[in-house]
Amino acid sequence: MALSKQDVDARVQAAVENLQAGRGVEDDAGIEFKADWPDPTLKARQLAGAANALRGELLVYVIGVDDKTGEVTVPKKTEPQEWYAKVRKRFDQIPPELLWVQSVFIGEDSESVLALVFTTDEFPYVINVENRREVPLRVGTGTESARRNQLIRMLAPSARTPGLSLIEASVWAEWNAYPRPVKDSSPQQVERVQDLVVSLNARVFVEHVGEQPSTLPVRDMRVRVACSSFEVRPDISVRHLGSSRYPVVIPHGEAGPPEPVAPPHGVYARDQQVIAISPGEFEFSASQRFRDHVEPDPFMDDAVSLLRSTEDVRLDLALRVVGTERRTKLSATLQRSEEFGCTAVEIPGGTALAGTLGTWSLVLEDDDPWGA
Repeated sequence: MALSKQDVDARVQAAVENLQAGRGVEDDAGIEFKADWPDPTLKARQLAGAANALRGELLVYVIGVDDKTGEVTVPKKTEPQEWYAKVRKRFDQIPPELLWVQSVFIGEDSESVLALVFTTDEFPYVINVENRREVPLRVGTGTESARRNQLIRMLAPSARTPGLSLIEASVWAEWNAYPRPVKDSSPQQVERVQDLVVSLNARVFVEHVGEQPSTLPVRDMRVRVACSSFEVRPDISVRHLGSSRYPVVIPHGEAGPPEPVAPPHGVYARDQQVIAISPGEFEFSASQRFRDHVEPDPFMDDAVSLLRSTEDVRLDLALRVVGTERRTKLSATLQRSEEFGCTAVEIPGGTALAGTLGTWSLVLEDDDPWGA
């Protein structure tokens, strides 16, 4: 899968934020955190195992981050190319190629860590161990010698994940609070209730260049919106072929619209599958509702306070291509584009409040080919 330096920035920053918030980095087998530079003699086996497990996907080593807490550390001074030269000596013939090294800035303090990006498309990788050779394989959080069935599976043809990138994304939060009568209360009492809806809409570009179509099942797509300790994981809905943004009214007795014909090129969705024939994009949406939270409610109070004040939210998206074993993760930081605003209306029992806690949008870097 193609990966730009901006993608590496976003992916590392998202993973570190998730670690620091205690959310972990599930489903991201392509990123490894190291608090310090691994011993090139002892840890080449881990590098080989991770590369063999990825089978062609890019591998990112992050130097300077604790893999349990996400804390930024101060590793010993090491020249990356010198470290890599020592590591590659442990490999039999071909090591994972070090494509590039880049600095990634983390958090508000802009602490810097190093990201090493490796290609893994020349698997299987073999290391020399004393008087023998071994094919290591990452399994879970450990590394073990590959068994025969694992080697067969590793070498079997597999589908490749096309380049995937977020090209547009918006998140918005709607909130209201209102009084309502307490059921079966005598004399009649009034309670206040809060509702919260977090919604998103986004477009993904699929850089498909193969001869055979790539299929992304909607049921395997996952999305997460997070800010500080608050997060939602709503179900994804993909805009399908022939669907309309507006209701279609069919007069009684008349036939409905014909079955839409799949385009000869591009990307389209049908039967809960996104199908890429050539480069193109698809649109998805998601929404999660929190209803009938009676005040006082600490969860709702904290969520509303965070969403009213935060300047950015994190959007994480995971997708899987049929024929591959793991999901590809996309991450982006969305910046506030609309401030909090609400209206107040007097109704029986008190004041009803309704409004938007905020809207956050993806801001893409200006890719000016003539820029300095």
